[in-house]
Amino acid sequence: MRSAAGYQRDVRPSAAPSPDGVDVLGRVTIVVPGAVLREGEVYVDLDDLATGPFRVCGHLAAVPGDRFVAERETDPAAWARLIELAR
Repeated sequence: MRSAAGYQRDVRPSAAPSPDGVDVLGRVTIVVPGAVLREGEVYVDLDDLATGPFRVCGHLAAVPGDRFVAERETDPAAWARLIELAR
């Protein structure tokens, strides 16, 4: 499902539910392939949570297979949970 500005809801089920029982992936929006990430904005890569959040500097576009989540487009509680999972 697409929303404004090149984002879509992630409809894939999470491989494992989070320990607190909250399905975080069902509450985040994934940047669609081809969308340009906003310079200066903070994102996290669902496929590489260990690297933690990153701020975009310069031009970066999502390619097929990327699962970037923008902090700006994410519910604060869901974002906080993603950052916890990254630790």
